Amino acid sequence: MAASECPVKELQEGSMCPLCSSYFEDPVTTECGHSYCRVCLVTKSGGKVVPGCQLTCPQCGRTMGWKGVTTDVRLGVTTRIARRLNLQAPPPRKQKEQGR
Repeated sequence: MAASECPVKELQEGSMCPLCSSYFEDPVTTECGHSYCRVCLVTKSGGKVVPGCQLTCPQCGRTMGWKGVTTDVRLGVTTRIARRLNLQAPPPRKQKEQGR
């Protein structure tokens, strides 16, 4: 089943940081539209946020200033919802053994 056929799975996958492959923590979005955990982006950019310095988007390679990185409140809310849905999900069904 494709993700678009399962809206819960699509929501959960859209709430994952491409750098750490976990749910977003304090999500930020770059001016090119890519989102990351704040800590992941800072770490990937050398470990410091220095005003006036440039960073490169890990996904598309676009160079920008830190002013082009904003807190993504909506993505934070979406991620909290996705986490709750994941916790409420029923356990996976056991596959029937073949030949029985």
